[in-house]
Amino acid sequence: QGLFEAIIAACRANQFERALALDRQATKNLEEDPMGGVVGMYEPRLPVLGEFFSDRWGSVHEELLPEDRLYVLTHTSRCLRALGHLAASYAIEKHVYDILRSTDSPDSKPQAAKSACYLSEISLVRGHFSDSIAWGEKSVADATTADNPEILAYNLGALADALHEFGDVAEASRLFGRAEEVWLTV
Repeated sequence: QGLFEAIIAACRANQFERALALDRQATKNLEEDPMGGVVGMYEPRLPVLGEFFSDRWGSVHEELLPEDRLYVLTHTSRCLRALGHLAASYAIEKHVYDILRSTDSPDSKPQAAKSACYLSEISLVRGHFSDSIAWGEKSVADATTADNPEILAYNLGALADALHEFGDVAEASRLFGRAEEVWLTV
């Protein structure tokens, strides 16, 4: 808890680099904690991440470097989703996806594929089946472009899940089979 207070204080003093370094350390500590793990990190982290925004879940402080903005946006989206704030999580994740797609970095392609898959999953949970399928298709296309079989296999499974929930069992079964085939190559 003391580390989170230090992050908040650094943000309020416009020391964003220090705040991000502390946040990354806090995240690492939480992920390494076998009892708390990732699950226990969302509720206390959300107010901390909010300090990186100039307005509530809208704009991230301009002082942050682009990669740091992505870090903050991505982690905020995950926290909001875990705490049941699906609409806010979706809006932020959509922004993450748009940023990643507009970046020419080779690292952005697999991240965009993961982001599209995440948007598919959020849409499915919200009961927006058509959106879930559309995002699932984008995630598969992005994973194929990124030439990352592990992400492709996962995203094929997520798209198949969306199609199954939508009622297209035959196509879902075909994609689940394709995902298994891809997993065998990883």
